Amino acid sequence: MGDYPKLRIAGFTEAWEQRKFGDLYDRNTERNTGSIGYDKTLSIATMSYKSEGNGASLDSLSTYKVLRLGDIAFEGHTNKEFRYGRFVMNDIGTGIMSPRFSTLRPKTEMDFNFWKYYIHYEPIMRNVLVCSTKAGTMMNELVVPEFLNQSVLVPTINEQFKIGSFFSKFDNLITLHQRKCDALKAAKKYFLQNMFPSEGERFPKIRLSGFTDAWEQRKLGDDVVIISGDAPSKFDKGNELYIKVDDLNYNLKYVTDSQCKVAMHKSIKKVPKGSVIFPKRGAAIITNKVRILAKDSYMDTNMMALFSERIDTEFLYNVISNEGLYKIADTSSVPQINNKHIEPYEVMLPNLDEQRKIGKFLEYIDNLITLHQRKCDALNNAKKFFLQNMFV
Repeated sequence: MGDYPKLRIAGFTEAWEQRKFGDLYDRNTERNTGSIGYDKTLSIATMSYKSEGNGASLDSLSTYKVLRLGDIAFEGHTNKEFRYGRFVMNDIGTGIMSPRFSTLRPKTEMDFNFWKYYIHYEPIMRNVLVCSTKAGTMMNELVVPEFLNQSVLVPTINEQFKIGSFFSKFDNLITLHQRKCDALKAAKKYFLQNMFPSEGERFPKIRLSGFTDAWEQRKLGDDVVIISGDAPSKFDKGNELYIKVDDLNYNLKYVTDSQCKVAMHKSIKKVPKGSVIFPKRGAAIITNKVRILAKDSYMDTNMMALFSERIDTEFLYNVISNEGLYKIADTSSVPQINNKHIEPYEVMLPNLDEQRKIGKFLEYIDNLITLHQRKCDALNNAKKFFLQNMFV
């Protein structure tokens, strides 16, 4: 790989310097004198304050370690992303933490924004941690002397500052779009709770202008065509769309070509575009994977679809996804839904015009959520690319 990253910020050409961690960090042994209370207890997993503490007694707070700005803590739980554990840098301020975590303190000038990303980046730290961790009872433990003896490539302090600032801006943009996403999801939840009548009522609390009529309670089976899928063995290979339950795992409202398999059948009728589709058996019912079919397609035997010319598609989608099919499923053994559950299922319906207006309104919110989520995803992918190419 060499001592130069593939991508450089303009103005920097020097090779990164090989440095021992022992030249950069010391073991942190500072203990709480009792002056720092519960409200400054740190969660290492999220690097945030836990104002309620972590359940430890007041007497034990004096044994807690003090973590100051720029200190790093080793969190030894492993997963697919971090096979040997990970370092988390304190970027929020002075706090206290359980003495069972190993912590280190900077002993030289460094840019904390840079090290927040660099010390946490698994491709850089993997080989370091292979040589400086051991398996503990519940998680990996850091062998501090071994860690301090390992080396890493380090840029100049000026380049650290530029790189740290670059990635901080990325995170700020990601956070901005994620907050917008979360706010829109909360707004949609609010509207779902108030634009549909409460149980036993015929009028919603919030109404789009121009509508005053009472909603009517109807059995779903009176207004929808219920379609079940067919076993894969009944299908021949071809160039038609074929939906499987796994295709619903994508976090998309509309099932499109990119999530579909190819198959065809000569006699089975296609499921029409605009049908509301969902799993009819298995754990996928519990996770409420309701989608809208974006194109005429076939379905496998584990799928069910509802098609209606009397109920607006967007309105029906929101009714089904908001109510939660698990509420009407047979859960005596393997969760499952069939016609006997759908047909008598009672729903409150306004006239078709109001359904369409409500459906359009909620679709608009969904589109905004999707827009900000896509921006989040694009920024995360871009950040991943730059991490891979701006670090050595």
